[in-house]
Amino acid sequence: MKLPDRFQPDGELYHIYSCVSCGLIFLHPQPSESETGGHYSDAGYDPFLEVEGARSRSQQIYAWVKPWALKWKAKLIARFLPQPGSILDVGAGTGAFLSMMKAKGWETLGIEKDENAADYARKKFKLEIITDDLADSSSLNRPLDAVTFWHSLEHIHRPKENLAVVRENLKPGGFLFIALPNPDSLDARFYKRHWVGWDAPRHLWHFKPEVMANLLNEFGFNLRKVVPMPLDPFYNCLQSEFLIPGGGKLGRYALRLPMMAKLSFINGLLCPLKASSVVYVSNLEQV
Repeated sequence: MKLPDRFQPDGELYHIYSCVSCGLIFLHPQPSESETGGHYSDAGYDPFLEVEGARSRSQQIYAWVKPWALKWKAKLIARFLPQPGSILDVGAGTGAFLSMMKAKGWETLGIEKDENAADYARKKFKLEIITDDLADSSSLNRPLDAVTFWHSLEHIHRPKENLAVVRENLKPGGFLFIALPNPDSLDARFYKRHWVGWDAPRHLWHFKPEVMANLLNEFGFNLRKVVPMPLDPFYNCLQSEFLIPGGGKLGRYALRLPMMAKLSFINGLLCPLKASSVVYVSNLEQV
């Protein structure tokens, strides 16, 4: 499959392949780690919108629902870890999630490679943020009760090395939470090459549920729960509609957009493995 950067629709085409043996879907060739930062500088990139401010209507919607999404994440963690402890957020962005967890009594640490977002998190929320890749972070060496990858593992060049570091630092009884867009979802299958979850060249990897389960098992993690992210069907369908040629006029899709978003939402509730985005909740297997 070939597709452009969604922020440069007339630019370079990127190739996405699927491994016939393991099922992993991946971008090839991938930008180097030194080249990656330039692909996050577009003002339309929603996760960093606090730095630039919401501009488009979709960004305004994103900013409006973000507080609810953060509370949902905190409640999910509390289901498995009722008492505050130490938490690492990999891909911390501008720090809003860690700021909320800090207010709830958690000892927080973030990893964010984008210097502007990391600096914002430090100044705005007084957070400890490391700008190294987790695989290279010698200063991590600390026991952790929770590690989160909220839509960040798919951006990381060395996901296996990252999971190895998590395994070394996660406490017995600690939990790992990984949120990922699901290429096996109803909306991914419907929108095909226009699905926003492909997000080339920022998304380097695409994990189907069975591939993610195998990866976690490879590193000794026990998959405890697969949870659909409730708002992602609506966001992913909205953004995907805008990627269809002529889709900038939302009125043209006034019927299809809500229908697809609702169908994807219901489909995720009935079968979490087919949800638009999935949170994989796991802990280390007891030896």
